[in-house]
Amino acid sequence: MSSIVGTKNLRLQEKKDIFLKIYPGAGTISAAARTIKVNPSTARDWIRLDPEFAKRFEEARQGFVENLEDIALGLVKEMADNRDYKANPTLLIFLLNGNAPEKYKGTTDSSSEARDVLVELRKMSKPTVINIEKPIIATASNEGAEKTVNKWEEEKKALKEKFGSLKDDNPDSG
Repeated sequence: MSSIVGTKNLRLQEKKDIFLKIYPGAGTISAAARTIKVNPSTARDWIRLDPEFAKRFEEARQGFVENLEDIALGLVKEMADNRDYKANPTLLIFLLNGNAPEKYKGTTDSSSEARDVLVELRKMSKPTVINIEKPIIATASNEGAEKTVNKWEEEKKALKEKFGSLKDDNPDSG
C-alpha cells in the first residue's frame, strides 16, 4: 500500500516540476496546467497550499517576466536598428517606467492630505441655504455667530479670488 502512495506522490512531484518548467514559456497557469493535463484550479491549489511550490512558482513567474523583457528589448533594438522609434513608443515608455521608475514614472501620487483640503475648500465654497422661520434677535451670541459668518465669507472671497471657482463635477467635492 505504501508503494502506491509513494508512486502517487512521485507522480505529483513530477507534475509540479514539469509545470514549473513549462510555465515561463506558457505564461499563464491555465496554459501550463493544460499542457500537463491538470485542471488549472489544481495548479492554483498547489500555489496556495504548498509554500515550497509557491516559492518555486514565483521564481518561474520571474522567468516569464524575463522572457517578456527579452522580447520587448528585442523589439526596441529592432526599432533602433531601423531608426523607427514611432513603431511602438508605448513599449519604450513602459520599459523606462519599469526600469527607472524614480526617473520616468509620472507623478500621479497625490497626498490624501491635499485631497482632504480640496474637499473642504469645495464644501466651503458651496452656498449654504438657511431657512429661518423666526426673526433673529440681536444678542451677544448672535453677534459672535455673525462675526464667524463674516470671517468665513471673507475667507471664501479671498480663496475665490486666488483660485477661482472651486465648483466642478467632482464627486469628492461633497
